[in-house]
Amino acid sequence: VMAATKLRSPGSGCLSQITTIFFDLDNTLIPTRKADAKACNKVLPYMFQLANSTFQESRQYRLENKGNPDAGEAPADVLRVMLPAMCHLAVEDKARQIIFKTKQDEALYECLVFHFSIAHWKRPPALEFLGVEWTLNDEEKPKQFFLLLLQLAAIEVRMQMDNKSFNQAAAQAELITACFIILEISVNYMATDQLDLDQKEKQQVYTALKGAFSGVMSVLTKLSTSEARNNLSGKDKSFAAAMVRVLAAWLAQETTAMRPGLYQVLPYMFQLANSTFQESRQYRLENKGNPDAGEAPADVLRVMLPAMCHLAVEDKARQIIFKTKQDEALYECLVFHFSIAHWKRPPVPRAERLKRLNEPDPGPTPRQQEEMKDSRAAIVSLCNIFMNLTVLEAKIAEESLLFSNLLRFIFENLPELKDTPDNLVMHGHLAVLGMLMLKQQAKKVKKNDFSICRYIQATIRFLWDAYIVDESNDPTALVVSIAYKEHWMEIMELWFLGMQTMSGVILQIPWISEFALESGWAEGIVETLKKVKIGTLPGNVKSAFEDLLCQLVEANSDVPAKLKKADALRVCRNHRMMELGKKLFDNEELPLEEWRCHLWSEALPEPFRCLSGEVYRTWLQLRLRYMTPTAETFKMLESLKAHFFLALITNGPSAAQWEKVNRLNVAKYFDCILVSGDLPWEKPDARIFHAACNLLGVQAHQCIMVGDKLETDIQGGKDAKLGATFWLPLTNAERAEPQLGYMPDFTIHNLSDMLAVLPCGMSSRRFPASRDRCSSIGTAGGVLQRSRVPYNRRVASLPDLDSCNSNSSDGS
Repeated sequence: VMAATKLRSPGSGCLSQITTIFFDLDNTLIPTRKADAKACNKVLPYMFQLANSTFQESRQYRLENKGNPDAGEAPADVLRVMLPAMCHLAVEDKARQIIFKTKQDEALYECLVFHFSIAHWKRPPALEFLGVEWTLNDEEKPKQFFLLLLQLAAIEVRMQMDNKSFNQAAAQAELITACFIILEISVNYMATDQLDLDQKEKQQVYTALKGAFSGVMSVLTKLSTSEARNNLSGKDKSFAAAMVRVLAAWLAQETTAMRPGLYQVLPYMFQLANSTFQESRQYRLENKGNPDAGEAPADVLRVMLPAMCHLAVEDKARQIIFKTKQDEALYECLVFHFSIAHWKRPPVPRAERLKRLNEPDPGPTPRQQEEMKDSRAAIVSLCNIFMNLTVLEAKIAEESLLFSNLLRFIFENLPELKDTPDNLVMHGHLAVLGMLMLKQQAKKVKKNDFSICRYIQATIRFLWDAYIVDESNDPTALVVSIAYKEHWMEIMELWFLGMQTMSGVILQIPWISEFALESGWAEGIVETLKKVKIGTLPGNVKSAFEDLLCQLVEANSDVPAKLKKADALRVCRNHRMMELGKKLFDNEELPLEEWRCHLWSEALPEPFRCLSGEVYRTWLQLRLRYMTPTAETFKMLESLKAHFFLALITNGPSAAQWEKVNRLNVAKYFDCILVSGDLPWEKPDARIFHAACNLLGVQAHQCIMVGDKLETDIQGGKDAKLGATFWLPLTNAERAEPQLGYMPDFTIHNLSDMLAVLPCGMSSRRFPASRDRCSSIGTAGGVLQRSRVPYNRRVASLPDLDSCNSNSSDGS
C-alpha cells in the first residue's frame, strides 16, 4: 500500500533531483493545534469554575437591586463574556466532555433562564400610551376598541376600492380619506411597539391591512395607466395623493408585501409625489416670513421618504429610482429642507441696525421651529436613502454628476451647521453620508480644497465627542456623552458606520490622517482609553477605535511617535489591542511573556487576576509538552538530514516561533530556519522560499515543501516553482474536501509517509560547498536565528533573491 497518495505529477523537475526539503513548523513538524487544545482543556475546568462564581455574584446583585435606580454597576459576569467562545468549544469532542463532566451545562441553563427574565421585559401597568390613547381607555381590554376600529377602517377601504375604478372610488373620497387617517395613525402607532399583540392578533391585523392596501394599490394602478392621470382636478389629485400617502405609511413598516404591483405603480407614485413637493415648496417660498400665511399644500414626497429608505435597498426599486431620475428630485428635496433646518436670522436693514443694537436677537417662531424639526427628520431620511444608493450602486456614486454635486453640497454646508443638540442627528447623518461618498469619489478629491478640510474637521468633531470619561460618576467608565445620550439610539449605528468609513477613507486618501493629528484626535483617543478601567471597554467600541488607529499608523509615519508619546502601549496592554500593539511596538518594548501574562490577566475576573502568572506558566508548560515531536519524527529528521538539506519555513511572530524552535530542541536538525516575523514576507509569498534557496545554495526545482496549510504552504510552494509539494491534512474531513486551486503533488497521512516516496537510497546529496556557503553569511550552523528576536522585526540584509535560480547555486 502506498503511504503517500500521488495527486498529479510534480511540476518542474522530478523527485530524483531533490536535494532539499522545506518543512512547515506548526501542525506539521509539531502538533501545535492539538497541543493548544490539550493545554486549554486542562485549564478549562478552572476557567468554568471562576466564570460560574462571577455569574452567581452578578446575578445575586442584580436581583437584590432590581428596580433600584441608584444601584451601581453589577459585578463583572465572566460567564457572559465566555459564551461566544463556548459556541466554538461545544463543537469539539474533548471540550464537550469537559462541559458535561464539570456540569457546566447546568450553569448554562441557569444563565439562560436568568437572561431570558431580563430580555422578556414587561411593561409596567402605569405606563401611559401616546398617540391613540383614547382608543385604549378600557383597563380590562385596552386593545379591543383599537383593534375593532382598525378592522372596520380596513374593511371599509377594501369595500370601497376593491374592483373599483378611480372615479368610483373618488366619489367616496371623504369616507375613504377618513379611513386612511385611521389606518396611517394605527400603522405608525404599532411601529412604536407600545401595543402588545399576541400572534393571533398580529395575523388578523396583517390580513386586514393587506386587504385594504391591496384595494388601494388596485385603484392606483388603474389610475397610473389611464389617460387622465396627468390631468386630475384639484380634488381628484388630493385624493390620489392621499392614496400614495397611506400606501407609503404601510410600505415604511411592511417591506415585503405586494412587490410586483408596487414596482408597476412606483413611477407614477414618484411623479405624483414630486408634483406635490414642487407645489408645497413654491407656496412656502412665496410666503416665507409671512405670519398670516396658511398651511402649505400637502407634500407627499416628504411622507414617502421613510418608505424609500426600504425601497432603496431593493434592486428593482433602485433601477426605477435612477430610470425615473428620482435621485434628482431627492437632491432638490434635501437642499430645500436644509434651507429650512439651517435657520438664519433675517438680515436687518442698515437704517434699523443702530436701533436694534441693544435688542435681543429674534429667534425662530413656534411655527418655524416645527418646520425646522420636520425638515431635520426629512434630511435624516434622505441621508439614509442616499447612503443605500451610494453603497449599493457604487459605480453610479463614483461617476454620477449628481452625487458629485451632493458631496460638494455637504462639504460646503455641513461646517456651517449650528452646533446645537437639535442638529446632532442631522449633523451625524450628513457627515457619514459625506464619508461614504468621499470613499467612492476618492480619485476626484484635491488636497488644496479648503471646503474638504472644513468638512473633515466637522466630521471628526462628531465622531470624537460621542464617548467620554469625564461625565461619568465612575471616573474609569467610558460613557456616551450627555450631549449624545438623548439621541444615542438614533445615531449609535451611525457612529460605528462613521468610524468604519473614516478608517476606509484614510486608506484611500492618506493625507486625511493629517487632520486626525492636527486636531489631536488620535492622542485624544489614547488619553481617553488610558482612563478606562481594564475589562470594561465594550468590544465593538474597542474595535472601532483600534481599527481607526491602525489605519492612521499605516497612512502616516508621524502617527506612531505621537501615539507612543501618549502612552499607547499602556492602552494596548489594558484593552488587548493586539493589532495596534503589533504595529506600534516590537519585542524590546513588549516581551512575549509579559504580553501573554497580561492576556491571561484580562481573561480572569478581578479577584483572581493574581493567579494569572501561575495559570500562564501552567498553560505554557502543558503546551510545550504536548507540542514536542515524537521520537519517530526525530528519527525521521535524522535520517533525512543524511541525504538532504533541511529547512524550516514558518509564519508567525518572531518571538513566539523561535520560542517553539528553541524550547523543543528542533533547531539542530535544520540547515536553515526562516520565520516570517523576521522578514518582509510570509508564506505564500514566493520570496520567502527563494530566500531559503539562496541561503542553502540550491535551485527552486530541487526543493520540496511539506506543510498542513493549502493556502500558504502548498500554494506558496507552487508559486515559488518548487519541485513538489507534500500536504499533511490535519483531519479526515480536510482530506475529503475537494482542493480547488490548491492541488498538492502528494497527500500524506503522517510525516514518515514521505520516506516511501523520496529517493533516500541514493548517495548523499549534501554538498560541502553549499554548507560552507550557508555558514559564510553569518548564521549559526547554517540556521538563520537571533538571540532575541522582536515581533515583526525584519532581517537587516539578505542575499540577492534574484539570483536564486542562477548557476551559482548549482551545487557543483
